[in-house]
Amino acid sequence: SLRKSNGNKPGGQRGHKGETLRMVDNPQEVIIHEAKECKICNSSLQDAQIIGIKKCWVFDLPPLAI
Repeated sequence: SLRKSNGNKPGGQRGHKGETLRMVDNPQEVIIHEAKECKICNSSLQDAQIIGIKKCWVFDLPPLAI
């Protein structure tokens, strides 16, 4: 490689503001995944109390065209 080291560690440097992908306030689509039964004992979770919610996001890419 013809690149020379500048002495900095890889990644964002101290003092750099940085950017990240953030969740939007109004998503185009919301999909709710609910557990129907216990994975271990197969008991129904129909009347189980909800103890937590996990949010995640997916960015769909448009189909590739030639």
